[in-house]
Amino acid sequence: MSGEEPLEAGEKTRAELEGYQRGMTYIQALADAGDDFRYDAGLLNGLH
Repeated sequence: MSGEEPLEAGEKTRAELEGYQRGMTYIQALADAGDDFRYDAGLLNGLH
């Protein structure tokens, strides 16, 4: 859950989870910005 530490995870896993969470938050913010938002290859490549 948001703000909770993983039960058992090394530093690498913790960093990966944080990056994933930030990416999903970014996508949600874009989607909430308006009806013109579209997922496309550029967005997905930018997240990688």
